Amino acid sequence: LLAGAREAIRRRALGLEPATVLFSKVPGFNLPAAVFICVHAPGAEGEMGLGPIEGQILVGTDGAAIGQVQNVAGVVFAIRPDGTRVQLQVGSQVFQGDVLESGADGAIGVILADQTSFAMGENGKMVLDEMIYDPAAQTGSVSMSVVQGVFTFVSGQVAKTDPDAMTLKTPVATIGIRGTQVGLDLTEGKPMSVVLMEEGDGFVGEVVISNAGGVRVMNSASDFTTVANFATVAAPVTTITTSQLVNTFGSALKAIPLTGKSQNDFGLQGDV
Repeated sequence: LLAGAREAIRRRALGLEPATVLFSKVPGFNLPAAVFICVHAPGAEGEMGLGPIEGQILVGTDGAAIGQVQNVAGVVFAIRPDGTRVQLQVGSQVFQGDVLESGADGAIGVILADQTSFAMGENGKMVLDEMIYDPAAQTGSVSMSVVQGVFTFVSGQVAKTDPDAMTLKTPVATIGIRGTQVGLDLTEGKPMSVVLMEEGDGFVGEVVISNAGGVRVMNSASDFTTVANFATVAAPVTTITTSQLVNTFGSALKAIPLTGKSQNDFGLQGDV
């Protein structure tokens, strides 16, 4: 069921069709996707409380938020699974199945329940496909579809316990983020650009880019590649300078939530 729901949401985000998958066999499930999140109330510094009781299992279709907006500039909307369009502000909650869209002057930074964080720059579009998280075991999975725009993603707890737990789906490849920060540029009319970024604490993980053409792995700071289409493997890995990185991904780096030591804004947010 979840696979079908994710595909429907992806197709809606791409403008192919509305997401209308129904969980007819599961009582009370009548939205395009369901999320099961074990969350807890606000506690240790840096933790985001998305649920009222420690260890309680919440269901996204019952109104459980999977994340919260930390930074926003300009105009950014969330299109809920029921089609409702909501302008996002700092403190707004986001939910599984949301389609996020930024305007020409828009940017947004979000932190999810497991401390995964991401930012989207101007003229961006993405879908929050699925999140499963158990804070007691710090296990689960995160999946998002990236349609267009400039982004940076920093993996959270689930990627620390399972290197294959966080995936990004794009029109030209699926990207596995293994405990690291990555930048994506999906500017219309150009091959997708991918860069592996050094985290704020100096750590560098691994990014795996796969499609019908093959697999490409990046595991050094500033590793860079492009992907032309889904049938062609990512180009051989090169490196880019910090100046090039900031120039390409700056709009997202300016919005990434600085909630811990992992996020690296490359000095673009100043002293915050």
